[in-house]
Amino acid sequence: MARPRAFDEATALQKALETFWYRGYSATSVEDLVAGTGLSRASLYATFGDKHALFLRALGQYQQQAFHTLTALAADPAVPAAEHVRQVLELTAGLCQADAGQRGCFMVNTITELVPHDPEVQALAAEYQHFLETLLATVLRRGQQRGEVRRTAAPQAQARLLVSVLNGMRVMAKADADPQLLRDVVDTALLALA
Repeated sequence: MARPRAFDEATALQKALETFWYRGYSATSVEDLVAGTGLSRASLYATFGDKHALFLRALGQYQQQAFHTLTALAADPAVPAAEHVRQVLELTAGLCQADAGQRGCFMVNTITELVPHDPEVQALAAEYQHFLETLLATVLRRGQQRGEVRRTAAPQAQARLLVSVLNGMRVMAKADADPQLLRDVVDTALLALA
């Protein structure tokens, strides 16, 4: 009979996510994951499989956390569309300015490191980008219907621009931690919608 696990799998997965986030996929060794999670090598493999399988699980967890947070931000239809967009942009700016902000966005880091040669990661990254675009397009469409957002561009096109702005903010913050830089980006992006 197998012994029950003496660790919380969700906690170990979150610790693995943090380890990958700080080091990147290629620079993270199995020894780094053992140290980061506190699991033995045998427990790590038995629970999550190989390094790549663990990475995919960690990236999926990050993605689900982001989906939950962003969906909650945009949930109230009574809030003006521009305010929803501001909240999403400011959330990104705030995360970029946090102590760990210069580590960048886990998804953006992953896209630049792995998407060119890893189809499984590419699929998760495409799903993440599509989610952001769809969420923002829904908010912008609602805003256009209520006269809160310019009708000069289709909501889908505006959403694509905003996703590019979000990704750019994450990269900019990694290179330059000046909070005013990100505030300027947020304010200018919102001017385009008004």
